[in-house]
Amino acid sequence: MRPTTAFSILFFTAGMSLLSPPASRQLTIQPVYDSTGSTSTLLGYPSTDRSSNFPDTKSVSSSPPAQRLLSLDALRGVAVLFMIIVNYQGHNPYPALQHVDWFGFHLIADQVFPLFLFVAGVAIAFAYKNARRQPKYPTMLKIARRFVLLFAIGLLLNAFPFTESDLLQTWRIMGVLQRAAICYVVTTALYITCGTDALWPQRYLYFIYPATIFILWMSLTFAVYNPACQTRGDLSETCCTETMFDSAVFGSHSYGIFDPEGTISTLPSLLTSWSGLLIGMHLNRRKPELHRPLVQYKLIAHWLLLAAGLASIAGMFDSLIPIGKPLWTPTFTLLTSAVSIVLFAVNFYLYDIQRLADKSHPNAAYRAFAYLLYIFLACGRNSTVLYILSELVLNLFWAVNVPSGIPLYQAMQNIMFSTWLPQGLDSLVLSLFWVVLMILPVAILMDYRRIYIKL
Repeated sequence: MRPTTAFSILFFTAGMSLLSPPASRQLTIQPVYDSTGSTSTLLGYPSTDRSSNFPDTKSVSSSPPAQRLLSLDALRGVAVLFMIIVNYQGHNPYPALQHVDWFGFHLIADQVFPLFLFVAGVAIAFAYKNARRQPKYPTMLKIARRFVLLFAIGLLLNAFPFTESDLLQTWRIMGVLQRAAICYVVTTALYITCGTDALWPQRYLYFIYPATIFILWMSLTFAVYNPACQTRGDLSETCCTETMFDSAVFGSHSYGIFDPEGTISTLPSLLTSWSGLLIGMHLNRRKPELHRPLVQYKLIAHWLLLAAGLASIAGMFDSLIPIGKPLWTPTFTLLTSAVSIVLFAVNFYLYDIQRLADKSHPNAAYRAFAYLLYIFLACGRNSTVLYILSELVLNLFWAVNVPSGIPLYQAMQNIMFSTWLPQGLDSLVLSLFWVVLMILPVAILMDYRRIYIKL
């Protein structure tokens, strides 16, 4: 048996045995939706949460839901907050917040975007549970509109502030929001059409869909001949199939000869959202029993066991298919999905089981910790808006040059932090400065005023 075939078998065996529903049991759980019609309640007690964000976004809302799954919003807040911190690194980034050049894995920098896609997948399982039993055409139109909106916003962010003289010739097509939009529309369509109790749709959702994506990625990556390099299966940046496809599809409208959110690497990123969808479906199925502590802890144990299995498989096959974010290799998908599952389990324990975000606790130390946890909740309730705001401001400060000829953002780093902080640490403090100065006040104020922008 070829190692790649064994890889796929292990991937499906480890994951699906824990997450797929029993074939002999028909599940008819009806979730409780909040007034925005998005995330459901699972544990059955009141929540201070008031809105959902990506992917179920529609308008500006101020209606509080009756009950909420706080860990989902909190994890979304963790993802977007650390995405901003990583992006706001200045010249000479802090090593722990710097992406690996090609192969390898940095826990924070390389995990935040997969975590964002994973959380979106979990949210889809709640936001569209009822849509599976409704007419498909109106729902698919709604999904398509949101896809177009997110993709268009991503395109505008790539060009803002529109100061490049050759913008029309070099306008980058792909980006973070564009990939998120693709993962959203594909995963949501998959869930609406196949997330039923029927046997074959379930088989497609749990087995055929991921196997097809995996085989397609392997075929494109290792079987396609690259005439420019006269190689086949080369994983280097210059000669990999991804570079050949990106150059052919996007031309000058790319990040470079290789686009980190390019063509072939989008395929395994779909499995990142898919893994989140399975976790959300798994949680939905256990909803009637979630008031029991034993069930809560069994869920966490299952998730941690699954995460350990996925991470072990990623490590076993790292020598054959190296872990790397630029190519979004299957081993990278396995590892980041494992980390995302662990983070979700931790947040589920903190926010939904122990309720540690409750700021009314009589103990001052508990209240201080609750306010810290609240920061992630506030950021998660308007996560997409905060990300867009951060990109607009960052692009503007990098586009404007000071009289010395360097970007304004770099000048701020040099004047404010580089004179008294060592290299690397000045970039970290700079990014934290912007988070504290801009992102957190906006997030907390919007949450306080009950402003939730749903795109």
